[in-house]
Amino acid sequence: AAVAAAQTRWADCIAFARTAIDLNPLSGEIVATRTTLVAELRQLGYEVLPSAANFVFARHPQRDAEKSALALRQRGVIVRHFKLPRIEQFLRITVGTPEHCATLIAALREISFQ
Repeated sequence: AAVAAAQTRWADCIAFARTAIDLNPLSGEIVATRTTLVAELRQLGYEVLPSAANFVFARHPQRDAEKSALALRQRGVIVRHFKLPRIEQFLRITVGTPEHCATLIAALREISFQ
């Protein structure tokens, strides 16, 4: 009985999520922008964790996340950095507009050559 109840709750959650996506006209655009952003980050050598949200966690194996966040801020690009175990070398990057994401990628390219 507990398994059946859990499966019903899970099915309800999935149905709710699908309805929310269908009702939000921007959701398809966010998914498309996130897909492009992830691909571009990976081309720059970033590891990007799987995400279904409006943000991604990304880290570069050869760059300090805190220093990268500061360098981006100096260029007017705001990303989040957390000094927490397990994620201290990751940047939390919000999926903005395609233009915002292009600005981020350009800034990452610029700081990668310093």
